Amino acid sequence: MTLAGIEPATLAAFVAVSALGIVVPGPNVALILAVSARDGLRAGLAAVAGTTVAHAGQIALVAFGLAWIAQAWGAAFEVLRWIGVAWLVWIGVGMWREARRPGVQDPRRAAAVAARRGLLVGLANPKSLAFHAAFLPQFVDAAAPAGPQLALLGATYLLVAGALDSGWACLGAAGRRGAGPAARAWMARGSGAALIGGAAWLAFARRS
Repeated sequence: MTLAGIEPATLAAFVAVSALGIVVPGPNVALILAVSARDGLRAGLAAVAGTTVAHAGQIALVAFGLAWIAQAWGAAFEVLRWIGVAWLVWIGVGMWREARRPGVQDPRRAAAVAARRGLLVGLANPKSLAFHAAFLPQFVDAAAPAGPQLALLGATYLLVAGALDSGWACLGAAGRRGAGPAARAWMARGSGAALIGGAAWLAFARRS
């Protein structure tokens, strides 16, 4: 029995490999932890929603074949890469400067800001688009229609990413309850530094 043309064992392997890739800390995790520690779980989950929407957009590009075009056209990829570098630095510096300030008092405003930042950080890394373009097709059976398979794989990836990233949000919110203002400030600084480090990696990484 297959699901949209994918064997259950293949789907299970996809979930396992996806989880391993998602759980590794990166810019998304740094942002989610910092937002949760500063403004609470609601804001952290809003950041998760933003990063998940970014993933969904990249997966849609893969499904429609536009990721290959972006990769093949080197100039476009380079422009995207440097825009991503600038965004990550901008958000990282902003988080560092905000570290000593109190969290946003209006929970709805805090969630809106967090969701916007999550979306921008998620979109800021064109290497993530390249990863999806190289990763998803490896689990597609050429003997079956590709569309339903990519839809199932994409939805599965988003579910796994949302669940694991929500775990990071819960962890950050728990740290907020157990840490004082100084500790929360250092958590925000560390997360801001991680985003700037991610920008440096993106700036100097070779295009694959």
